[in-house]
Amino acid sequence: MVRNRIDYSYLLQSVRDSDNFGTPYLVYDMQVSKSKGEEEWKVLKEISCGDLAPDETVDAMHEAKLLSKLHHPNIVRFHDSFLDGEFFCIITEYCEGGDLDDKITAWKKAGKSFDTSVIMDWFVQLVLAVQHMHKRYDQ
Repeated sequence: MVRNRIDYSYLLQSVRDSDNFGTPYLVYDMQVSKSKGEEEWKVLKEISCGDLAPDETVDAMHEAKLLSKLHHPNIVRFHDSFLDGEFFCIITEYCEGGDLDDKITAWKKAGKSFDTSVIMDWFVQLVLAVQHMHKRYDQ
């Protein structure tokens, strides 16, 4: 397998939990400018184009283009997307604390429950993010 851009730009650190949409990796971005305050750690999601029908590949590229236009504090920041060999890759910001599902699962395993104010705060953040997406989509 030829992996030109990944090998040149990103140092693969670890595999995150795979899902139906591809395999995410924690990566170190070797092309960032620390002097500009850019992030070094990112997530690279690798989607096998061989597993996708041609229209699904186009849909994935279209989705990446839409994600690139979303700039909101409650939406994971998109950095880049590209084809690398047989894979379509999407680069996003790395959220050190994990996602909401990780948080809920950890608390559930620990037998803890969330305070209503925390749940309402998350709900407001989700609604604001969805509202932002709809505003961007309508433009």
